[in-house]
Amino acid sequence: MVEFAVSASYPHLVAPVPLHLHCNVVSLVLGVLQPICDKTGWRDYISSGYRNYALNRAVGGSVSSDHLYARAADNNFYRVVAGRREEVAPIDVARVVQSLGLEYDQMILYPTFVHIGYRLGGNRNQLLYSGNYTGKRL
Repeated sequence: MVEFAVSASYPHLVAPVPLHLHCNVVSLVLGVLQPICDKTGWRDYISSGYRNYALNRAVGGSVSSDHLYARAADNNFYRVVAGRREEVAPIDVARVVQSLGLEYDQMILYPTFVHIGYRLGGNRNQLLYSGNYTGKRL
């Protein structure tokens, strides 16, 4: 839960994940994030997980953001090669998610990270691209 209650941009606005939302974090991790890491050997640095309303407002998040309910995380997947950290391209993350047939609600590719959301039922499997994403597409 500590890794999920973070904000790279506004650490002073971070609050712990409320107890009643812990199940959402566990579902996201077990349903999508951990299977990605298990299959690839990658590591995941979460730059934004659970957001309270003040944090969500500060980052310009949607009023209906799944971050508010601990159902989404902004992920920076990376591998360690010869002691050096190498970032994994967002498109490669999307390819792995699709090849594994993992369910997700929304996966949004940004230039440097991947937003992945997961719901306890009703996942839409929407692959989206941020307005500033210029990389390869599926």
